[in-house]
Amino acid sequence: MTHRTIRLELLREGPPHNQLLSPLTRYLALCNNRAPEAFRLEIEHADFLRWQPNFDSPLGDGLRQARVEVTRILGSIRSLAAELSGGAPTDWNHVHLVLSAAELASMPFEIALAAPGMPGEGQPLFLQAEHPITLTRESRRQSTSTLRWPESPRILLAAASPNGFKRVPLDAHELALCHSIDPWIGWTDPTDALKEALSASSSEAFESLKQKIVRARAGEAQEMLTVLPNATFDEISVECRRTSYTHVHILAHGAELPEEVPGQKLYGIALNGRDGEADVVDGRRLEIALRGSDQTGGPAVVTLATCESGNMVGGVIGPGAAVAHQLHERGVPLVVASQFPLTYPGSAVLAETLYSGILRGEDPRGVIHSVRRRLFQRLGDRTNDWASVVAYGSLPADFDRRLRATQVRRCGLAMDAAVARVHVHAILDVSLDISVDPTLRQELGTREGLPLASEHDWPPPATSREVKEARLELDGAWQRLDDEYNHLEAIRGRCDYAETGRFGSRPDEWRDATRRMASALLRAHDMFRHTCTRPRPVPTHDQVAARALSRMGPQEILQQTIRCYRELYTDTREYWPLVQSMTLEWAAGEGRRLPKLEEWRTAWTLALQIQLLGSAGERALARACLAELVLLWLVMPSRPDALPEVLAQMRPPQTEPPKSEDEFVFVARVVCGSLLERMVHDVPHEYKSFRAFAALRQARRFCLWAPVNEAKSVRTVATAMVEQFTRHGTPTYWGPL
Repeated sequence: MTHRTIRLELLREGPPHNQLLSPLTRYLALCNNRAPEAFRLEIEHADFLRWQPNFDSPLGDGLRQARVEVTRILGSIRSLAAELSGGAPTDWNHVHLVLSAAELASMPFEIALAAPGMPGEGQPLFLQAEHPITLTRESRRQSTSTLRWPESPRILLAAASPNGFKRVPLDAHELALCHSIDPWIGWTDPTDALKEALSASSSEAFESLKQKIVRARAGEAQEMLTVLPNATFDEISVECRRTSYTHVHILAHGAELPEEVPGQKLYGIALNGRDGEADVVDGRRLEIALRGSDQTGGPAVVTLATCESGNMVGGVIGPGAAVAHQLHERGVPLVVASQFPLTYPGSAVLAETLYSGILRGEDPRGVIHSVRRRLFQRLGDRTNDWASVVAYGSLPADFDRRLRATQVRRCGLAMDAAVARVHVHAILDVSLDISVDPTLRQELGTREGLPLASEHDWPPPATSREVKEARLELDGAWQRLDDEYNHLEAIRGRCDYAETGRFGSRPDEWRDATRRMASALLRAHDMFRHTCTRPRPVPTHDQVAARALSRMGPQEILQQTIRCYRELYTDTREYWPLVQSMTLEWAAGEGRRLPKLEEWRTAWTLALQIQLLGSAGERALARACLAELVLLWLVMPSRPDALPEVLAQMRPPQTEPPKSEDEFVFVARVVCGSLLERMVHDVPHEYKSFRAFAALRQARRFCLWAPVNEAKSVRTVATAMVEQFTRHGTPTYWGPL
């Protein structure tokens, strides 16, 4: 989606504090590169203080009069109206309001209406759908030159309800955050799950398998989300020193801070203190706790689900500011808070909508607009929650490029997790089919080479309720996979803005999206070997309109994967997509489409160069691909022509050519074993590394494809590779990649 950022600075002379709202004060507005404009207020500070106590009343007199004033201020800036109405068409506009004067920062610009000359005249300016406009604030003293937008989120949820305060809705917020991270939660090892289903010898086997999946998912969730239910300042500080959190969500009550300057009223966050009493902390103390050690750099996003955490009214008399403002001034790139009292339901809606969008890699500035609309949709004008949301953001100039890379990674991981979800639900479905149809148990056990329980120990047939529930869950998993597939395909299309077919013309984001798409499709193809014992769900109208992965057969998925790898090779001229495409074309052709000698030699030569000159990780990948090329060499009709290259990799080198098929297989086994041995020594943790897992997974695929293609030699060597990894304890499951 395209957007345009409009930078609007409102300035005056003097320090940020010690200035009241007054018609006598002259302000200056700078909008993008347009000429400066002067403006004045039409209210006194006493008027604003009189309105403020009514801000918690939905559209009460105080809020209505404040809305009139902020609408008049924005409407008087002609350059802002020109920027919003002119320029090239975009999907949404972003108004970036830069403020230093505390009295202006205390005004609720978020509730402004669209003034004459602006899009959607008369409607709430930052709530409309036809011409979406989002608003973020910034302190002029904030710097984000070193911002790294998180690609692997770690979330800390800190909740506090000291004595004398109502209990905060911790369960609702924990559920909202769990729902937000759900698309990236991994599952259990599908092979182990099937093995357990086939060897089950008790009637509780199905429930046992479900509990195993629940435990695996809970462990994954705990890696992403940490909850402090009765958070103290010290607990938050210790936790942030122990772990580098990327997102911090604080659920607590706002409370008045002790007066540092007579008449100055500031709000802080009421955390748990000694004996359950309130420990009210300001933004300066909180930032020190969240920063942790100097090495962590602190969180990129802080959300404050607390009342008055964005209220700046008290900061105009002396130095001081709202918690959100202080956190932002001290280097937190994005702070989302509330400037009015926030309702319990609204706080949960804010948490779920905000984190669901940000964790998916969506632009946080656009997500803020979605939060406002969702709050208004769910709660209407019964509350001021939609207007209460205030966002402080300061993002680098190249943020859009960084965000695209993050979005590709997050969507790729979500599709991986969706494939795993379908896989495991399909195995649960298979386990029920096994209980109903004993012949299926025998067929699957024989095909997979897995042990079976004795016939008299088989569990009783599943009930119709169990079958129905399992199949509804499976249909839901397929629906999610279809959604993630189309989402990633759409992102890939948006990144592909270069001339197709031209070497090196596509951006890095497109390459990463294509690589992740190909990897997820290949995992989806793996899923078909021991699942899908019944027809998949009938697609909905939306699935037919988009490409529904759930309606593709194994061959169609494999062809889609080949297309992705071929496109990658055309653009990058790297060896590994060529190796993958040759392997998959041989697998898809069921032995009839054999590797071409020219392509094989190209991939072999490129991989050898990387093996000699690349970094440790690059050498490991090259050696894994060389082992894969040796397997392809066994099925090539021009096998003798490529023999010198293979023999040169033997340790010690062999010059006498093999004569029989057994000798060819022996050469291939020795070469593959040597390559894999050298490969694991190039990476940390050796046989327990991801590179070893990926090589094992590919060898297992060759074992699966070889019988279909009547390539016994390939199966023999691939089986030896699997045994080599198994002896050293290489993991068989890695979770979402």
